[in-house]
Parts: sequence; C-alpha cells; structure tokens
Amino acid sequence: MADSVALDKLIEDLGSQDVLIRIEAKACLVAYGTRVTEPLITILEIGTIRQVDSAIMALGEIGDPSAIEPLIKILYSSYALLRIDAAKALSAFHSPRVIDVLLANLTDNDQLVQTWVIDSLGKLGDLRAFEPLVMLLRETTSSMIRYMVIKTLGLLGDPRAIDYILPFTQDENHHVTDYAHEALSKLGYTDIRHRNDSDFLGKG
Repeated sequence: MADSVALDKLIEDLGSQDVLIRIEAKACLVAYGTRVTEPLITILEIGTIRQVDSAIMALGEIGDPSAIEPLIKILYSSYALLRIDAAKALSAFHSPRVIDVLLANLTDNDQLVQTWVIDSLGKLGDLRAFEPLVMLLRETTSSMIRYMVIKTLGLLGDPRAIDYILPFTQDENHHVTDYAHEALSKLGYTDIRHRNDSDFLGKG
C-alpha cells in the first residue's frame, strides 16, 4: 500500500509546475524500472501535458519494449514538444518498427521535430536510413536540417555518403560546413583541397 501511495505521489509530481520536482519524480520513477511502465503508459493517455512530457522521457530511460507503440502514438500528437520527446525516447529502442516510424516522420511539418527524428536515427545507426536521409539532404532548404542530416550520415558510417556531403563543405552556413568536415573525417575522407565539389551537386 505504501509503495502504491508513493508511486501515485511521484506520478502526480510529474505534473508539478516546479521543474526540479518534475525531474526528481522522473528519476525516482525510472529507478523503479519496468514496474512502472504500465502506469506511465496510462499517463500518456490521460495525463496533463507536463505529466505526459515527463512520462515520455521516463519511458525512454526505462527502455521497456512494451512502451514502443504508446510512444509511437505520441509522434502523431498535435503538440510539437511531445513529438520531440517521443522521437528522443524512441532512440532507446533498437527495433525495425521504430526505424520504420522514424523514417515516416522525417517529413514532420515542424523542423525541430525533424531534427530529433534525424538525431534518433543517427543514434540507432540503422543503414535503412541512408537513402531517405540523402534524399532529405538534397531537397531541404533548411540549414538546420542540412547539418543534422550530415551529422547523422557521418554517424551511420557508410562511405557512400562522402560524395553527397562534399558539396556542403562550401555551404553558405558555417554550421553546415563544420558538420560536413566533421562527417567526412568520421567517414575517413579528410583531403578535400583538390576536390571539385560542384561535380557532385547533382549526383544521384
């Protein structure tokens, strides 16, 4: 009974206006492990925005696979913040289902959500993301999306990315050029002094 009361209080505290209380409550719930997966999933359905926000992060840290589908549902929330949190949390689950859903959400209409979807794909390291990321890199007009995709292509480690990244060493945005050089280094290609990057701008 005492344990149940304590859990109820921690779940209530997930919705506190005090960010420190929310952080402490989340940490305590994570310490319970998979025993709190079910009540946290319930919070995703009935909780306040603050509670849902904290519950998403807790479920990602706990890593119970039974949370995958409930977290995927949050990727279609009307709240961009919750979609961002869900994308972050799903990076804890090395599952083909998660990869498929993250790839489907590369076209989210919020750029911040897109960046966290891209970031999670990089952390998961599944090469099925390679072609969709290359396509996004070629089509996006956003410098933020460009450097996140380039960073992730570097993390994926597929040398095919080199020719797609090289043109961006001359991008107008310095963040993009910095990430392009870093990604090329990760991919084992560092000498760009004599490479004509314009040759690759239309490479398919």
